[in-house]
Amino acid sequence: MARREVRLSDSFLARASDLYPSGGSVKGQPSLEVFKTEALPVAVRAFADSWGQLSYHDISIRVLVTAIPPFFGAIAFFGVLVGDHVELVDLEEDPDYWLRLNGSSAISGKYLIRKLPMKVMVLPSGSVTVPSCPPLLTG
Repeated sequence: MARREVRLSDSFLARASDLYPSGGSVKGQPSLEVFKTEALPVAVRAFADSWGQLSYHDISIRVLVTAIPPFFGAIAFFGVLVGDHVELVDLEEDPDYWLRLNGSSAISGKYLIRKLPMKVMVLPSGSVTVPSCPPLLTG
């Protein structure tokens, strides 16, 4: 299978900037720069090389959940196939990932993703929008 081009949507970039401020934060949040050099390349490679093998939320949205210690816990990346390329449209960080690891050497394998896109709309301009649903209650 040919490697697919992966593009970053404006909404993806805005969400990444919200989660990871440029230069990091005083609370120790990783910086956008570290996100772009450590976590993002992993997601881009997976979406480019393994589109057909990724989990999917619905028929058009694929999900990659990955953790890249020491800076990043579980991050869900959401991508959609637009023509012949993949567009990353959203991401969500699991805020409880490190708490679940604290004091335990085992990972449950179940990541709580609190927000999932519901449907993808491809606009006439070719841009992609993904409305988000309210946070899911998981137990």
